[in-house]
Amino acid sequence: MVGAVSRRLPLFVAAAFALTACEGEGFVKLGPPVILVNVDTVAFGQVPVGFQTTRRVTVVNAGELALEISRLATDGAAAFTVSGGADVIAPGQELELVLSFAPTAVGALAGRLVVESNASNASTKAVPLTGEGVPAVTCGDCATPPAPACLSADDRVTWAETGTCVMGECEYTATVVRCAEGCVEASGSCRGEAPDAGFSQDAEVTDAEVTDTGVPADTGVPDTGTPDTGAPDTGAPDTGAPDTGPAVDAGIPPDVDGGVVTVCSYDAGVTDAGLGAPSASWDTAGEYSFIVPSGVSEVLVRAWGGGGQGGNQDGATGGGGAFVQGRLQVSGGELLRIWVAQGGSMSLGNGGGASYVRRGTQDLVVAGGGGGGGSDGNSGNSMAGGAGGAGGPSGESGQDGLGTIGAYCTLVTGGAGATATGPGAGGIAQGTGPTRCDGQPGDRDIGGRATGSNGTCQTTPGAQAWRAGGGQANGGGGGGGAGYFGGGGAGFIWTYCGAGGGGGASYTDPAVTAVVHEGGARWQQGRATESSGAGRGGERCRGGIGVPPCTCNSGAPGRVELYY
Repeated sequence: MVGAVSRRLPLFVAAAFALTACEGEGFVKLGPPVILVNVDTVAFGQVPVGFQTTRRVTVVNAGELALEISRLATDGAAAFTVSGGADVIAPGQELELVLSFAPTAVGALAGRLVVESNASNASTKAVPLTGEGVPAVTCGDCATPPAPACLSADDRVTWAETGTCVMGECEYTATVVRCAEGCVEASGSCRGEAPDAGFSQDAEVTDAEVTDTGVPADTGVPDTGTPDTGAPDTGAPDTGAPDTGPAVDAGIPPDVDGGVVTVCSYDAGVTDAGLGAPSASWDTAGEYSFIVPSGVSEVLVRAWGGGGQGGNQDGATGGGGAFVQGRLQVSGGELLRIWVAQGGSMSLGNGGGASYVRRGTQDLVVAGGGGGGGSDGNSGNSMAGGAGGAGGPSGESGQDGLGTIGAYCTLVTGGAGATATGPGAGGIAQGTGPTRCDGQPGDRDIGGRATGSNGTCQTTPGAQAWRAGGGQANGGGGGGGAGYFGGGGAGFIWTYCGAGGGGGASYTDPAVTAVVHEGGARWQQGRATESSGAGRGGERCRGGIGVPPCTCNSGAPGRVELYY
């Protein structure tokens, strides 16, 4: 502990002192130490999980002898902590303590601030502490977001709209804002600023706020202007035939016509498979919240993992994502977390992410992602890279590199697909090439990386949870797909030869019933005709001289559907 803090005694304790006085050669006996605290209880209120709020408490020595503190601590819930202690508080001085509340789970919590000392009035002084952890991401009325609140003297929490839940509600995510002049406790606003309702965007302007522009109102008189004398429309009349929409992909591998890519050929598919429209669905990569409606006790879950990104070699397509279906028992008002997989994109050969349905931190349904395709850095004129493996109950292994380049590159192997019990191993690289990189193995929720960056082997992770990644763009192999366990990254030799990454593994919790698993096959996703295009592997992007650039190299994102 640090030394005592010297401060002027507050007025509320000044009357407790009596000055010592001399009477001849004798002295008046000094009074014992007395402990006073400026609060009876400390209520932190509701604080989002993962955030921390602070309150300040003052301890005063109202006696005439030193107050010696033997113990200063909090007990009860571990979310409560105290800092700013001292061993001794001199007579007439005070000590400021900082109490913190940082919940790690949802629910009401209680604890105490405990000060043990030689005080004559209370050798143990206890101050009750209360607080409640609330979700950092929540659903609520789209017109009324959660109110802002002060987390400390200088910080406040606001709620930004980050997505759409169901049943007409919106998703809000907590954000901490630093107040330059301090936070106003009563309103949750920054001092010097007008209080707000926590909206992250400008509110709509009502009719009453519209300024008169001076344009006269419509009098009802028809327009007498000159009619349009232009030539009549000579286009073909509408025959009434319904729009047939884009053709459904028949599953033909991309780029069989010599490398010209003009239209993305993701399967259009259907969405119901005889089930009707889903009650709720998500097909944009990211994290979402779903609150089970009142009265619903079971949901049917259908999920697709993300497709891997293609490489730039002949046949080096990305792997397709896996499909998983099952029935889950739920309770009305329960919060489920939805993670929609990101398809491999940006850097050539990225593995796809996985799609998850979770209860808290518990995985209920996981649909594995596809591995990325192999590449090289020699304008596409070198050894062809292997295709990425598709996700599934056991992920598909990535394709080995095709052919050899003399002694320089004799063998590169694809990353192994993950299984229900463990991640996929990384591929290997053999030859005399100076930069030979073996692929990294996958891990729990993580795809292995094809380890390299411009000639330097690396060991950083690949695709992580729903996020894609792990490929080696400038001459390298494909990254493994994410999943309950991730697929392995491919081996490669920079910059001439690379293999494909392995697919991630799918998973269902034992409590999930009527389970259906269907893995992909190379670029094709599981249950492709029902996927609305979700999870398809990316086309390869051949970089040969004179070949048009590719347009559909990225893997398609995943999809999650709920029926109830």
